[in-house]
Amino acid sequence: MKNHEERQGISIARMIDTVRERVSGRLSISSVRSAALAISLLGWCLWQQGGFYDHKLLVPALLIIGLALIRIVRHGLGNVSSSPKSMLLLSLPWLIAVCYGLTSIYNPATLQGTWMQLIRWSSYAAWSFLCIDLIMQSTSRRSMHEQKTASDLLSACEQPAARRAVISLEHVVLLSGIMLAVGSLGALYGYLPLEGSVMKSDDIELSSWGFRLGGMLQYPNTLGAISGAFVVFSLVRAKEKEYSIAYFGLAVLHLIVLLLTESRGSWIMTGAGLCLGAIGSRSMLLKYIKRLLWSLIWAFAGAAATARLWLMDSEWVVVPLILALGCSVLLPYWLQHQRGKSSRWLRKAVACLAWGGAGWLGLMLVPHQAIERVTGHYATGSARLLFYQDAWRLWQESPWLGLGGDAWRQLFASMQSEPYVGKEVHSFGFDLLLDIGGVGTLIAMVLMAWLIIMAMRQDLAAGVAAGVISAHSLIDFDMAYGWVVYLWLAWLAMGITAAETSSARLAGSADQAISKMNRLNKRVRRQRIAAAFLLLPLCVAMAIGTSQLAAKAMHAAGERALAAQSLASGSAAACAESGADGCGLLRASVRLAPADTALRIAVAHRLPPREAFALLQEGERYERRGKALHRELALQAALAAEPLQAAAYWEAAVQDDRFDSELRTEAIIRIAALADAAAQEKRAFAIDLAKAALTQFQRYEADARLAADMAANDKRFMLTAAASQAAASAQLLLYMLE
Repeated sequence: MKNHEERQGISIARMIDTVRERVSGRLSISSVRSAALAISLLGWCLWQQGGFYDHKLLVPALLIIGLALIRIVRHGLGNVSSSPKSMLLLSLPWLIAVCYGLTSIYNPATLQGTWMQLIRWSSYAAWSFLCIDLIMQSTSRRSMHEQKTASDLLSACEQPAARRAVISLEHVVLLSGIMLAVGSLGALYGYLPLEGSVMKSDDIELSSWGFRLGGMLQYPNTLGAISGAFVVFSLVRAKEKEYSIAYFGLAVLHLIVLLLTESRGSWIMTGAGLCLGAIGSRSMLLKYIKRLLWSLIWAFAGAAATARLWLMDSEWVVVPLILALGCSVLLPYWLQHQRGKSSRWLRKAVACLAWGGAGWLGLMLVPHQAIERVTGHYATGSARLLFYQDAWRLWQESPWLGLGGDAWRQLFASMQSEPYVGKEVHSFGFDLLLDIGGVGTLIAMVLMAWLIIMAMRQDLAAGVAAGVISAHSLIDFDMAYGWVVYLWLAWLAMGITAAETSSARLAGSADQAISKMNRLNKRVRRQRIAAAFLLLPLCVAMAIGTSQLAAKAMHAAGERALAAQSLASGSAAACAESGADGCGLLRASVRLAPADTALRIAVAHRLPPREAFALLQEGERYERRGKALHRELALQAALAAEPLQAAAYWEAAVQDDRFDSELRTEAIIRIAALADAAAQEKRAFAIDLAKAALTQFQRYEADARLAADMAANDKRFMLTAAASQAAASAQLLLYMLE
């Protein structure tokens, strides 16, 4: 019996040794390939303005969803399901995606916006799965090389990722940060032609440098938040190592970008993150503070010199960056290698002189109004408070299930208390509250806080970096950038899987190895159930996304066909006949993406008035309070000889955005013109149209008087002369008709 067990154990060991030799090489190649693909996707998304706009994120998001679907269908959830913490991370974006799917059923503010958010958060769930899977691949590869016995190998295959196993994903994150910093500074230096990368302003309330760096994200606050997260990650990670020249350089690079953004909220959150990063022993704390002050002084000098040279249009503007990086990194490296060759006091004197010189240079170059910028001018804070007050009122329209995706962007203009400009509510919390309601938001926020705490306990650098982004997103719209969310989830994945170890490591006997195999087989059923739940939103998102892409392709093909027809005939092509070339493609594109209002309006411009009017009326099923849709309906109703309906749609458009001077002026002019045309044709409803124009003007005049006393009049809302002239014309017409 004993000999039989020994032979069985030897057979199992040989079998696993063979598997180890064959699979380890495949896993190594797969890990490198996965990391390269992840860097490529993040770089593409970053180049597309960080995936802020839906149409720019759509293709990368669908690719990520597709990769996850292929991986799950071929291999299942694999080792991901063996880690409860990994499944908890996976459940956060999955839960939000499901909530968006549910709100799409209950008459959302805009079905198109809800679908786009469903695609976004499904891609975030897919990305979370791929990040954890990449870590598990790295762990499995290393473990197979290190384990010697069958039971050790089985334990290693089940063991979640150890700290060294996240190196592949960490490299992906760091390279993405380098691309952001170098690309943003390259845009500042003029090497990359990115429109909107630099925001110039002479207003001290907005900038003390005279400009603010928006970089590749084209928004200084979000660039500052993500740069601050990289600063915290680099310095805290450097604290864990005896000396790391790479992390020092990264910290200085991102600090320079952070200072040039002049984002005070990002500075505060970064400072709080650096304080949390100081957690550790006393000896480590002292080293951490020294390295922090050293990096900060060199970055401060580099940023001040860069700003001064940029304003002077100097060709030497890149020199401060090179000097700051070189001195901050190479000088400590040189001093480190001078131990035993020169006295300790001499090394300290050189370091102090260099540190003091950099600080003095920065103070000499920084503008005098910088102190005022830091200590005062917080008008933006009061503006945010106004946003939040209006968002709270809007949330009360549907407090439990929410109003669907892009609720604030769709509805804020119809109920804003003052004429401010704010298509973003500047708070991730309020975004979720408006979109998916109080229940979904509460669960998501609790999960988020729990994940950040777990990440900080296991990997302080990754956890605090994720915490910096999370905290700043509560006062800004960082999470509207898909690229930022991908990095945030990558940091959380690194954190929660960093220090997980096997709770029970097997001793090495063959019967224990067989028992472990049996327990692993019992997980197959649970993995299949979990995979089915994960696949549901991914498949729905893939179907919606592909239909959106197909609709855009059909519309482009139809436009090309009509353009070719116009070129051949020498006149503008129109879709007067349903069978005309290109028109069928245009109509089919709307059927593929019925909730896309912009596409519907574009197709309506090619159709006869009656058909266009009917097509636009169908669009009211897919969104509420749509100013653009109601305006087009008013125009098409006039062309379709429906003047009363046109006046009603102008009224609806004005209610959708009552602080739009151009819209209100256009509404009065066009209703007055309809009244005049009806009077010439001796129509009885000419009086009704003239009264409608006068009613519009009276409301416009009352709102303009109110707006004159409001502080937040960013829309420059005022009464126009053209509106007054049109109202006078309508008044005269009404007098003549009565």
